[in-house]
Amino acid sequence: MKRSGFEAPAFDGLMLAVSICDTQKELARRLDKNPSLVWRWLHRQGAVPVEYVPRVVQAVRDPRVTPYTLRPDYPYWRLLAVQLACEQIDRDAGVVRD
Repeated sequence: MKRSGFEAPAFDGLMLAVSICDTQKELARRLDKNPSLVWRWLHRQGAVPVEYVPRVVQAVRDPRVTPYTLRPDYPYWRLLAVQLACEQIDRDAGVVRD
């Protein structure tokens, strides 16, 4: 979906999250936020702010909604994924780092 002035992929990711939740109000409820916040993302910002992306992914719980689908313009998702994977490998191996 194209929205004037908004980056289409990020807006599409947000619309997907809303549609999976059925309504803006339900997405807001899952985030424990006021529905006006989700409205603002849709109508003013055109995307989920980066600081809310992990919470939206967790709230929606659908494999189609990822940090990358919500904010493809953010360049550090891949780096974060690698760091988290390395930490998991260390935990599985019993390695403790300070």
